[in-house]
Formats: sequence, structure tokens, C-alpha cells
Amino acid sequence: MDDNELVRIYWREAGNRVGQLTDLWLSVEEAPTSEAAQELKRLLHTMKGEAHMLGLTECAELVRAMEDAALAARSGMTEGLGDVFLTAVDAIAVMATNDGAGFDGLEEIVAQLEAAATGGAPEASLRRASTAPPPAVGDLDAVTGTQEVGALDAKAEPSLLDPTTLSPLVHEAKRIHLEQTLLRPQLREIRRMLRALMAEIDPSLSLESLHERIVKTLSYGSELERRITDLNAAWSNSEFSLSMALEHIDETVRAAAMVSVGALEAQVHRTARGAAAAVGKRVRVAFSGDAYVDATVERSLGPALLHLVRNAVDHGLEAPELRAERGKPREGTVEVSIQQSESSVHVRVRDDGGGVSLDELRAKIERIDPDRVPTNDQELLQRIFDHGVTTRATATELSGRGVGLDVVAKQVRSLGGTVRVESKPRVGTMFELVLPTRLRADVVVPVTVGGVRLAFAARGVEGVQKIREVVADADGWRLPRGEAGNAELLPLFDLGAIFGAARRPEPGDAVIVVRHRAGAFAARVDGYHNPRALSFERIEELPIHSDLVIGVAPAPDGGVFFLLDADATYDMLRGLGVAPAVGRAKRRGIGGRHVLVVEDAPVARELLLGLLRSFGLEVSDAADGRQGLTRARESPPDLILTDIEMPFLGGLEMIAELNADPALASIPVVVLTTRQDEEVRAQARALGVHAFLSKQRFVERELRQVIDRCLGGDD
Repeated sequence: MDDNELVRIYWREAGNRVGQLTDLWLSVEEAPTSEAAQELKRLLHTMKGEAHMLGLTECAELVRAMEDAALAARSGMTEGLGDVFLTAVDAIAVMATNDGAGFDGLEEIVAQLEAAATGGAPEASLRRASTAPPPAVGDLDAVTGTQEVGALDAKAEPSLLDPTTLSPLVHEAKRIHLEQTLLRPQLREIRRMLRALMAEIDPSLSLESLHERIVKTLSYGSELERRITDLNAAWSNSEFSLSMALEHIDETVRAAAMVSVGALEAQVHRTARGAAAAVGKRVRVAFSGDAYVDATVERSLGPALLHLVRNAVDHGLEAPELRAERGKPREGTVEVSIQQSESSVHVRVRDDGGGVSLDELRAKIERIDPDRVPTNDQELLQRIFDHGVTTRATATELSGRGVGLDVVAKQVRSLGGTVRVESKPRVGTMFELVLPTRLRADVVVPVTVGGVRLAFAARGVEGVQKIREVVADADGWRLPRGEAGNAELLPLFDLGAIFGAARRPEPGDAVIVVRHRAGAFAARVDGYHNPRALSFERIEELPIHSDLVIGVAPAPDGGVFFLLDADATYDMLRGLGVAPAVGRAKRRGIGGRHVLVVEDAPVARELLLGLLRSFGLEVSDAADGRQGLTRARESPPDLILTDIEMPFLGGLEMIAELNADPALASIPVVVLTTRQDEEVRAQARALGVHAFLSKQRFVERELRQVIDRCLGGDD
């Protein structure tokens, strides 16, 4: 093994040791003479010796200074020693993620460690080093960029597959594949026999000769049928065995991809400490619980959690002087708790600060969106996740830019999760994230409305029931829940309203009760099914974007289920109002108009049909340009939405055929495609298309605006 390989191993081990260093140091802070102090000294001594042997001089010097600081801590903690030590740990983490690449300011960290170990106070600039400000754009990935000092374990070792578990499964799959290969000669023999049989029965023969040959080949046909039956049975058995083997392989791989959320504890401690140092506050972090989630979920949860911790320190906790005036300890507390259920993980970040000022939040929303200021305090509080909303008058290193919480909410919802907030004046604020443990497979409650299959994540569903009573008030319909005389009145909607077909819910109708970030609501549905696990394609992985739909899953019969976002569904239903059959699309004057969708991709086609129905439009569909022409001639639509690249007849060719037909030439056409080259755009313009939309950048709002213009809507 050469020196370069040994160096790579050193940095890989250093990355794995970062969490251990943090935990040991936090224990030393609580009890400087504990066993943890001895263990920390041994670990640092080992790292220093290895670094010297490999010629990693700068790293060895840093670890030497950390070792001296750890020894000094046994005699008493000096001011700022903890912050500087954790900054040094962060520096090791960054170097480890970059395979030992240089770290700016390493000499300064060493100097500050030495000063703090001897009683000197580290400079404020260094105390801020472990807390880079949040990104000024809506990209949470930047929070854990490899150049940020607080980005611990950004390249932690992935979970490893156990060869003793996976090898037998792979061997079984190969064995089954070999069996299927051996079946192919039998299939070729059957084909040869069939061709011989066809050759025997020659229609040009006389009736007498033809009769003789038919009688002669009957036994030949019986043998052919027997062989086909045997081959079919063998193939079915092989296919079943292969399916089981692949299922076991998938389970094994998924299990290996599950990671512990508790591994984020070290990052949480350092992020909170660094943020507090940056704004002149003191903080104690309490971390409890653990959960195992898909590695992809963990990669999104980590940045979101760290952002909430920064937010709790900067926005939530008061300054030490103000806390003392209010009778609180000068040191604030941030609690992070993690709980896992069968299909989801709940992460709560709670602080004991001053709480969210609803008056300041209301004033901010009035400036941003004066027509949509909630009167209910709980709904108002949830608007803290809106883009551009901040109660901070001036921007600081850590916050006040109006970005951050909206990005947290967007990131969580993209994974099919939910986020909510609770706050009490002078008591504190609590943020709760609820995420699936696995990204693709999700336990959902399927429902049907108007023939469309929809689903809500089971973790957000409180139940499905029959309506006993409907209460109407000035704000709409309400569903009583609980004991008579003390019943809670839930907002009640008809889920069909998103398709422009709402009606008044009646006793006996089925409703699904769903939690959203501001509470719960009930929605009437035509039917429902027991919870089941479905494998969803997330909307971000598809060429079409929707605020309402966050995933699409195939149904056994070839249809699809649309996984709905609970918050977006509530917002849409509330915005549509309570009057039956009146939706945004109908108010715009396009309700009831007929749109033909020509799209060869089944999932994209179903998604477009669902979106158009939500606009209050009547829809029909075609799988290619040739079928689209037939549909248009049978029942001329008011608008055609088409792809370009399709089998049999492409979109541009279909549009040319439409233009050549006087009865169809005036129908407006909108192109929705992945093709972006100017030549295609020029051809589309020459054919008179009304709009050219990109699937890569497509958003629901843009489609709605285009349809409004084409059909003469009010907007």
C-alpha cells in the first residue's frame, strides 16, 4: 500500500472521528476530569502520531494544539476555549471531506487554541468562523457546501453492503438467468415446429390432399401445444423466482442505504455553538432520539435541521441581558428531538426564546401580500414559511434576508414531508418536520374523486369517516368532530372542487381528514381504500412541475395515483371557496371548455389531464399525432396541447394537418416539449402555434396563464 493510499485512509478515518471528537469534548465541558477527558486525549494523541508519520505537518500541528487545549481543560475551562476547539474540529471535517486539501486560517486556529489554553480570549472573528451565513439563494445544498466550516461529514462513508448477505442473492439471480437462457433453445424448436406445421397446410393443394395433411398434422399440433404449455410453466416458475430474488436484493440494498439521523447530533452542537458565538448569545443544546432513514432523505434533512437550529439561536433566543430581565437563565436552550414511526420520522426543534411576534409577521405579510392576510393566528404563523417573509428588520450574518424557512419548507415538501411551527410569546418556538423514512416507497391512503385516483401520505391522515352532520357558517362548511356540545368544527371541502366539480357534502358521504401545517381539514371523496405502500416518482424527477402534486405512482391496471401535498391542497380548496362548481378556472371564463392532450408518455399525459381538470376544463387525450387528428376530427376541441416527438405522426406534422383542414385550422395549439433548439421553435412559429412551453422549466402557473390567453379568460 503506497503513501497516497495511507493518506486517503487517514482522512477517511479523520472524517469518521469528527463526531467522536465533538461528543467527547462536550462531555469534557460538563465534567473536565471524567473518563471522557482521558479518551479524548488518547484519540488526539493517536491522530497526531499518524499525521506525523504520514508527513501531514499542518494537521499534526493543529491536533497537537487541540491536545494541549484538552489537557488545559482538565484544570478549568477558559473563556472561548470550547468555541475554538470546536472550530478546530470543523477544520478537520472540512479537510477530511476534501481529502486533506488546505484550509485557510489553520495557523490562526492553532494560535487561538494556544491562547485559549493559557487563558487568553480568542478574537471574535475566529469565534464566527464555524458559522457561515445561510445562502442568499433558495438552495439548501449550499448550507452544507464543502467549503463551509460547519459542513461536517459532507462526504461520510456510505453504508456498506454485506457481501455474505448480497452474494447468495446475486448468485440466485444469475442461476435463474441461466435457466431462462436454457429455455430459449426450446422456444426456437417450437418456432421451427410451427413453421413446419404451416408449411404442411398449403391452401393450393386439392381438397383431398389438404384433408389428408390436416389429419396427418393433428398429432403434430398436439405435440406443439404440449411443448408450449411446458415452456410457459417453466418460464412462469423462473419469472416468479427471479422476481423474489430481485425483491430480496432490493430490500438488502435499501437496508444498506438506511442511515442514522442521530449522526447529525455533532453537527447540531457545533452549528448552535457557532451561531451563538456569532451573535453574542449563549446556548445549551439538548439532543435526544434517533431514526433510520433513506440516505437521500438524510441528505435533505441535514441542511434543513441545521438551518432551523441557526434560526432558533438567531431569531428565537433573546440576548443574555434580555433573558435575565425576563427571569430566564442567561443561557438559552435549543432542544432537538427525533422520533420514528413505521413510515415516517418526526424531528422537532424547540427553543425557549421570545417566540414569534405575530404583529411583526402580520405587518410583513400585509406589505408583501395585502389581499391574503390570515385572521386566524395559527394560519398567520404558518405564513412564516412564505418566500420573503422575515421579522428581522435588518439582515445579519445569519439571517434577515427573507430566505431560509421557505427553502426548508420547499425541501421538506419535495420529499413528501410536512413542516409546521408553534410559538408562544416569551415561552418559545417549536418547528416540526415530518419526513418519510424512505424516499420512493410511501404508505398512503388512496381516494377517488370524479374517476381520478389521488392519495395522501398516511402519516398526515387522521382518518376516513362518514359524514353525520354538516354545519354551515359564514366561512363555509364545517365537519363537527368530538362530543356533542364540545365538538371541534373542521373546515370541510369537496375534493372535487380542484376539478371544477364541487358539490355540497351531505350526511353519509365519505370524507378524509388530513393534517396540514395550520391544523386539519376534511375533504369529501367518492371512495377510499385501506392504506398501502406505493412507489412514487417524485415530481422533481418528472418534466412537469405542480404545486399540488408531489408524486406519481403507477396503478396495477395501468393508471396512476397522484400524491397530493396536504398544505397545497388545503390552500387550493380554501381559495376555491365553498360555492359548488365554482373554481378559479370557472371564474376566469374557461370552465367547461374542451382541451385535447396529445402526449405519448403515459405519466406525463395523466399528469397533464389531472392539472387541466383542476382548472375546470373538460379533457380528452391521444397517444400520438395520428390518434390526435382522429380525436380532433371526431370532436373538435377548444384547445390542443401537444408534444413534438411522438410515434407514427409527430406533433409538428399533426399541426400541419390541422392547418390544412378548414374545420380545425382555427383551433389554438400549445406545444409542450423537451426540444429547445431554435430550428424546432421556428417551425412551430411558422405553423402558428400559440405558445411553446419547455418541459424542463414547465410550471403549473405558466400553463394556466397560457390557457387563459388562448381561451379568452379574464386574467
